[in-house]
Amino acid sequence: MKIKIFALLLSFITISASSQNNDNYKAALYTYNHDLQGGGAFLPGVLLKNYIKGEIHLFPNWNGQFTVVTKKGDSSQLFNLNYNLQTKALESFISKDSVFQYDIDQFDYVIASNKKYKVLNDSQLNGLVQEIFNGQKVKFFNEIRIGVEQGVLNPMTQTMISEDKYVKENNYYLFLNNKYTKIKLGKSDILKQLIDKKDALKKFASENDFSFSNESDVAKILKHYDAL
Repeated sequence: MKIKIFALLLSFITISASSQNNDNYKAALYTYNHDLQGGGAFLPGVLLKNYIKGEIHLFPNWNGQFTVVTKKGDSSQLFNLNYNLQTKALESFISKDSVFQYDIDQFDYVIASNKKYKVLNDSQLNGLVQEIFNGQKVKFFNEIRIGVEQGVLNPMTQTMISEDKYVKENNYYLFLNNKYTKIKLGKSDILKQLIDKKDALKKFASENDFSFSNESDVAKILKHYDAL
């Protein structure tokens, strides 16, 4: 399979991703844009001048077992992978000043730590998005975005009490009636979208002590909705 090109390249990596501190690409990075159907080129990265505390990648560790599935249905195991929430690119860590960047458009899914992430390309929702529930009538997604929490300045000394830092934000969507709708995790917002079965879902949630503000419980409620 063409996807095996991953293993051949990555087998030459001798530096452990877990040993690197890759906060915000503090050094200039060289990325390799690789197309499984063809070649690519090394491109100079951007030197960041302003340090912001925190991590811009989706997964807490680069090391681990990741399963990638292409649009053609081919799958492969990778052991060095992460998703850049700023650039929306899949990357493998090569060294302290370089990463290997995949063409995300050729993938369908990435599976990591028993969580399934789907590659979407919609005007409203695109990139690598966690798929929490996939039913016939409704689907449930969590798009994790990166934001910046501003640090605190001491007005007397004009020094920073705390630094700016990256924070991850959960953004939930239902795919219903062939469109994505952003929702808040809560009874009123969710039942507003599932109005046709509102009473049945309220009863089901109450009988099973399910919360509309809990991801896992919402997935179970949606599964029940899908069966009605």
